[in-house]
Amino acid sequence: LTHPAQSPNLSPIEGIWAIIKQRLQRRIFDSEEELRKALQEEWDKITIQEI
Repeated sequence: LTHPAQSPNLSPIEGIWAIIKQRLQRRIFDSEEELRKALQEEWDKITIQEI
């Protein structure tokens, strides 16, 4: 392999987490449940094209 072991190309989930982090980083959550709900909502919005 020509890619390092930690390459995002070998771990597509890293790109997905980056998308979610970018979308949620400026929001403030009052509870863990609110954060979990927002994470799920953003996860559901990710398109195949973004992956």
